[in-house]
Amino acid sequence: MIDEIKLTKNLIKINSTNPGKFEKDVFDFVETLLNKKKIKYKKYPLNKNRPNLVIKIGNNSIKDNVLFIGHLDTVPFGQLKWKYDPIGARELNGKIYGRGSTDMKSAVASMCAAILNRKDYNFKNKNIILALVSGEETGCEGSKLLAKKLKKEKISVIISGEPTDNYPLLGHKGVLWLEASVSGKTSHGSSPQYGINSIYNAIDYINILKNYNFKYKNDYMKKSTINIGTFFSGQNINSVPDKATFSIDIRTVESNYLYLKEIKKIFKSKNVKLKEIVNLDMVYNEKWKNQQNLNLLKHICKLNKKSFTPKFANYFTDISPFQKYYNNPFNIIVGPGITQQAHQTNEYVKKDEIIKSRKIYEYLINEIC
Repeated sequence: MIDEIKLTKNLIKINSTNPGKFEKDVFDFVETLLNKKKIKYKKYPLNKNRPNLVIKIGNNSIKDNVLFIGHLDTVPFGQLKWKYDPIGARELNGKIYGRGSTDMKSAVASMCAAILNRKDYNFKNKNIILALVSGEETGCEGSKLLAKKLKKEKISVIISGEPTDNYPLLGHKGVLWLEASVSGKTSHGSSPQYGINSIYNAIDYINILKNYNFKYKNDYMKKSTINIGTFFSGQNINSVPDKATFSIDIRTVESNYLYLKEIKKIFKSKNVKLKEIVNLDMVYNEKWKNQQNLNLLKHICKLNKKSFTPKFANYFTDISPFQKYYNNPFNIIVGPGITQQAHQTNEYVKKDEIIKSRKIYEYLINEIC
C-alpha cells in the first residue's frame, strides 16, 4: 500500500524547481516506485531532463476514461530565508513544510495512493489515466504535449489536484502572457534631446494598461485582470536607452483571441513588438449542473462540512490544454493545501488535508469508475 503522507515527504525532499534541470530527479523517484509496485507506465518527455509519465489502469473493454492530472515541478525557493529547509519536509504541529507541499506534491501523493492502491479495482464505467507532468509552472508545457499524445483516448472527466483546501472548483480563468518590446533611439545621457527614450515610451503604454478595463465578464469568474510582471531597460546610466521590455499577465474570462486582438490595437506603433509567451484559454462549461455530477460535488463539500456553491479558480491548471481535444469534459479541481500557501516562503500543507484528499479521490473513483 502507498502511504500518502510518506510519499508527500519523499517528493518534497527532491528539488524539482522549474525553470531548471531538476524535474528529472523527482520523476526518477516516481519511476522507481512504479517499477517496485510492478505498475506499467509510458514516458513522453519534453526533453531528456523533463519527463512526463502516464499510467492507465482499468478494463480493456471500456473505452471511456477519467483523467487525474498533477504536476511535479515547483517554483524556485525565492530570495527570502526559510524558517525550515525548503526540501526538508519538516513535520511540525500537524503540518508538513517545504516547497511544493501545497503546490502540488501532496495532491500527487494522494492521487497515487488512491489510484495505485486500486489497481485491481473492478472497473465498470471508466478507466483511470494518471498523468504526472513537467512544466506546469511555466505554462503547462507537459500537459500541452500529453493533450496531443492522448487525443485518441476518450476522456469525459478530468480531475486536477491543485490546492483548493479540498473544496471542488469547476474550472478557471484563462491566461495570456505577453512580452512587449518598445524601441527608441540611443544618445549620450548629457544630450537626451538627440535620442528617444524607450523607457518613457514603455511607461506610456504601461499607464494605458494600468487603467484598462476589458469589457468581457463571466457570471462565475467575474472580470478579467491585468498585471505588469517585469520591466527591463538600459545598459548604463549615461545613455538614453533604446529598448525597454516588459511582460503582461492577463487573466481572461472569454476566448484569449479576443484579448489578443484588443491588445494589438493598443500597441499599434511600429516601434513596439509583441511576443506571445503563454496562451491558455479559460476552462468553463456547465456540465457540473448535470444532477449526477452535482451529487458528486455536494458530497465532496459534505466531507468538508460545507455547502456547495459553484466556484472557479483565478489561476490556470493543466486541465486547459485538454479542452479543445476532448469536447469540454466535466472538470473538478480539488486538492489539499490552502491556495494562498502556493509559492509562499515557508509553504506548508496540513497532514489531515492530505488524508482527506486521498479519501475524496477514492470516492470519485468509486462513483465514476
